Amino acid sequence: MPAPTPPILVVDDDEDARSLLEWILRTKGYTTVAVETGRAALEYLRAGQPVALVILDVKLPDMTGTDLNAALKDDPRLAQLPVVLFSGAELDPRPTDVAGYVKKASDPDVLLAVVARCLTGAS
Repeated sequence: MPAPTPPILVVDDDEDARSLLEWILRTKGYTTVAVETGRAALEYLRAGQPVALVILDVKLPDMTGTDLNAALKDDPRLAQLPVVLFSGAELDPRPTDVAGYVKKASDPDVLLAVVARCLTGAS
């Protein structure tokens, strides 16, 4: 069971994918908060809500996940927040300024390993 941390912010406009991500994370003891859009994620984070990690869908209805990641990197208060991109498509090239990348069809253990690595700071 992971040590208590601030919640993991799940950003995905697909309700089924969002619910599945939250379920996977919660079954392993993580706390989650979920939003549907990049704008909602920015509002949540800029309001000063504590977050341990952001799991971010690449295709959102109001902005791309890479655009949201860039907005986070441009904000000094949020720039160090680890971001894991979660996508149904291969990204070519993969962004180098994210903590991880997980393809949506991956085994849940792959996601959990990336999350654990990000939260412990292991390489």
